[in-house]
Amino acid sequence: MKRVVIIGAGISGLTALKSCLENNILDVVCYERSNSLGGIWNYREDESGSLTVMNTTVMNTSKESSAFSDFPPDEEMPVFMSHKHVINYLNKYCEHFHLNKYIKYEREVTSIVPLSTDKECKSEKQWTVSVFDVKTRQQTTDLADAVIVCSGYQSKANIPHSDALQSFNGQIIHSLNYKSNESFRNKNVLVIGSGNSAADIATDLCSVTDKVYLSTRRGFWTVSRKNSKGLPLDMTVNKRYLQSVIKLMPNSCQMRLFNTYIAPVDHETFGFQPSYSLFAKMPTINDYLYSKIITGALKICGEIERITGNNVTFKSDSNEYEIDCIVLATGYGINHPFLSKTSELFAACETADTNHCYDTFHCHLYENMFCPYLKKPDSLILIGLLQPLAPLLPIIELQCRWAASLIAETCEPLPSKEVMCEKIERRKRENLKRYVYTETSQIYLSVEWLQYCDRIASRIKCKPNFLRMLFNDPKLFWYCIFKSFLPYQYRLQGTNQWSDAKKTIFEAETRILKAIRSQSLSKNGY
Repeated sequence: MKRVVIIGAGISGLTALKSCLENNILDVVCYERSNSLGGIWNYREDESGSLTVMNTTVMNTSKESSAFSDFPPDEEMPVFMSHKHVINYLNKYCEHFHLNKYIKYEREVTSIVPLSTDKECKSEKQWTVSVFDVKTRQQTTDLADAVIVCSGYQSKANIPHSDALQSFNGQIIHSLNYKSNESFRNKNVLVIGSGNSAADIATDLCSVTDKVYLSTRRGFWTVSRKNSKGLPLDMTVNKRYLQSVIKLMPNSCQMRLFNTYIAPVDHETFGFQPSYSLFAKMPTINDYLYSKIITGALKICGEIERITGNNVTFKSDSNEYEIDCIVLATGYGINHPFLSKTSELFAACETADTNHCYDTFHCHLYENMFCPYLKKPDSLILIGLLQPLAPLLPIIELQCRWAASLIAETCEPLPSKEVMCEKIERRKRENLKRYVYTETSQIYLSVEWLQYCDRIASRIKCKPNFLRMLFNDPKLFWYCIFKSFLPYQYRLQGTNQWSDAKKTIFEAETRILKAIRSQSLSKNGY
C-alpha cells in the first residue's frame, strides 16, 4: 500500500485528501501547521507574518462557480462568501467525507528529502518527510511514496527595493501583516500596488482614516463582482461558448465588449487606465473602489517620485502629500521553505542546469504541477501554482483528482521528460507574449483556464462528451455550453462521477436567487 503525505489543510489539502480516499489510497496523512483547517481563509488576527485573509475579506468569485464538484454550498450561503462562510463550508466538506481523522494539526513539515536508493530502500518513490510537532517541540520523520504539496505559495512578502521607501519616517508594513484597519484610525495612509489586496486594503481603510492614497505604476483593469443586473459576473462571462468567441476576437473588439458590458466605470475618467492590453494581467476585483473615489475618501496616484520624511510626491502630481503609514500591497514571492533545504531533491534532477530548476522551480513545472527533471516526477506534486482568469477552486480540485489518479495508477502516466520540457518552454514563450511581465515571475502561473481544466479532465476521463450529450440530452448540453461554467460538469460521467451532478447544474441559478432573495415581499404594500 502506498503512503501519501499531504502538506497543508487548506482548500487544496482537503481536496487532495478527499481525492486520495476516493481513489482507494487509504494510507494517507495531511499535516497542518496551525491548529485548524482552512489555510489562508482561517483568519487569525494575532499571528503577524502568517498569511491569512483580512477580517473583511469576501470571495471574489461566486459560491456556485467556486464549489467542490460533488458538494455544492448550501443555498442559504451568500452568493459571495466571507471567510467565516468559507470555513463553515470547508468544515461541512470535511465532515461529509470523513476527512478529519486523516489530518494532524500543529505539525509543520520542515523538509522533504529523497530516500537513499540503496539496497534497503523498497521504492525509489519514497521520500523522507521531516515533521515538527508544534506542541511537543519534537521532530519526527515520515516515509512517503508520494508527497502532495498543498501549502500555497503566497507566504513570502515581495518587498520592493526602493531608496525612496528607505527615507520614509513613518510606519511601513506589507499586506501580509494587514489584518484589520483599527490601528490606522485618523491617519493618512498610502497603499502601494494595484492588485486585489491593494484595492481591498485601500477601501477597507477608508472607513477609519483621514485620507487614503493608492499608488499604481501602470494602472489596472478593474471589474465588479456583479454584472449590471446584480448577478455574479463570473457566472455571466465564464461560459464555454463565450470563452471560445472571446478568444477569436481581436483586441479592439475585446475592449469594446469589456467597456460596454463588463467595466463598471470608465477607467480613463477615474485615473487608472492601464498601459497594457486587456487580459494581459489579472484584473482587480472590487465593488467599492469607485464610490470611495467619488466621495473623496480615496485618491488614485501614479508612481512615487520621491519621499522626504513623511512627505510623498508622485510623478503624476507635483503636490506633496503628508503620509503617516505606507502599506506595501506588492504581492508575494513563491516560497516553499521545506524544499529549500533539500539539495538532494535537485541533485536527483537529470540535468546539468540544476540552478535553473532550483532558483525558479515553479517556472519549470509541467502543467504547473510536476518537475520533469525528477526521476519520479509524479512522486512530488505541487498544487495550486496557478493564476487563472476564473475561479481557482475547481481547477485545484481537478489537479488533486489527477494527482491521486497518477499515484493510484488509474490513469495514463506522465509523458517523457523531453515532452514535458518542450511543453513547459512552449507555455513560457506564449505567456511572455501575452501577459505583462512582473518581477515576481508570476507570469508563469497564468493559464488558459478552460483549456487547462478540459486537458486534465480528459486525462482522468471525466470530461463530458458534448457531442453525445447534444443528441442524448440537449437540455443538459445547453446548460453546459451556453450557461454558466460550473465545476459539476466534471462529475457527469467517467471517473468518480456524482449522481446529483446533472440536477445540481440545473438548479444552480435557483440557488443563487434564493441566496439573494432572503424573503418574499408582499405585493399588497406594507
